[in-house]
Amino acid sequence: SSDVCSSDLFYHFMNTIIPDIPPRRQYMYHMYVAESKQTYCDIKFDDKHDYIYALYKMSQFDCYNVFFSLTPYRFTRKKKRSATSVQGFFVDIDDLDFDVISMSKEEIIEFLTEEYGVPTWKLPQYVCKSGHGLHLFYLLYDPFKDEPVREKYAESLVTFYKADFSSSRITQNIRTPG
Repeated sequence: SSDVCSSDLFYHFMNTIIPDIPPRRQYMYHMYVAESKQTYCDIKFDDKHDYIYALYKMSQFDCYNVFFSLTPYRFTRKKKRSATSVQGFFVDIDDLDFDVISMSKEEIIEFLTEEYGVPTWKLPQYVCKSGHGLHLFYLLYDPFKDEPVREKYAESLVTFYKADFSSSRITQNIRTPG
């Protein structure tokens, strides 16, 4: 696991966790940019590398909240039935009562293994500090095609970590690391 902070780490992380669009190119990646709850926009991309570059560049501005989806969607509809394959899940652990930002990689691993009893072989592939918590990313090396199985897997991770349940939904957006 690692923090995603430099442009190289950011690109590697995003390129690994976000699936490629099938050759027919009828799928779109979604990026949400918000200045406030009332002022936001949904920007769509059909090229994965342009999408990753835009996420990185937009996340460098402190005045915006930038969110991304782990899943490309058919056409431009961001609905569960329009989703393509999912290469991973994230778990959003919020409201930790200590300073997550100052923790080292080793301290985060120690926290996860001691607090949740996670064996080191079962730790997430990526851990990102969210400011007031942690985002844990698990990659699926054999993505589930069976939607009920995929949902149960995501829900079980969220339940195990006592995390934000909305992160188990395939359509859930997550704040861009960095």
